[in-house]
Amino acid sequence: MASALTLSLDGRSVQLSVRQRDLERVHDRVVREVARRASLSPGRFVVLLAGPPGSGKTTLSALWAHRAEQLGLPIRFQALPMDGFHLPNAVLEKRSARTPAGEEVPLRRLKGSPQSYDLEGLSRLVARLHGPEPVRWPRYDRIIHDPVPQAIPVLDRGVVIVEGNFLLHREPGLPDLRPLADLAVQVCCSRRRSRAAILERYRTSGRGREEILRHIEEVDAPNWRRAMEPGQPADIVLRSGHRRALRLLRFPSPYGSNGQQSADGL
Repeated sequence: MASALTLSLDGRSVQLSVRQRDLERVHDRVVREVARRASLSPGRFVVLLAGPPGSGKTTLSALWAHRAEQLGLPIRFQALPMDGFHLPNAVLEKRSARTPAGEEVPLRRLKGSPQSYDLEGLSRLVARLHGPEPVRWPRYDRIIHDPVPQAIPVLDRGVVIVEGNFLLHREPGLPDLRPLADLAVQVCCSRRRSRAAILERYRTSGRGREEILRHIEEVDAPNWRRAMEPGQPADIVLRSGHRRALRLLRFPSPYGSNGQQSADGL
């Protein structure tokens, strides 16, 4: 049995079908645990949601916000995508970078790689989420394909889910965001699933197949490797697969905040 949900993704209304079993045994369990912890916080409760391209991070964060409202929980949820921290195209065109093969190209060709983001700005704003002052988050406009600064007013109190590819990865040049979060969630998927989801996403983008495959190899495949080797511990780990939409691999133990229990058999 599946439930039909209407979610808001990037300003678009999207119909999503989720198995009732997955809602109850995975999503509701995560949402209730996050809400329980957030209820102990006087301000914003910051969640990092990291995972490879095509693993469903954006859908997950929107689904959890929707589900928290459906369940009547007293804590509001809000999704804050990392995409708003892309450097403007005008900046990317002026800068150069090397592809994994060693070719020097305009940085815009590698858009989506770590060097194409304002990582210092991301780190500063994530740190500010713990303060009492109002915060506005940048939004990535998928019509003009450029970031729009201060476009999203952030909740004063509640759960804010910052989602992105390499938020938990440890690599020179990447900010250490884990200490700035109250909870970290890692979603995993196979390289095959990641590639299939990316191809489907690009299918209506107007790009040629050669350009799409090149971008996957130069940007999305390295991002998959970064996200699948995070280097930072996650409190909750999920896996997105073909036969089973989503399953829990790690979940906080009910016997204490430091304990972990495997949820592989769910």
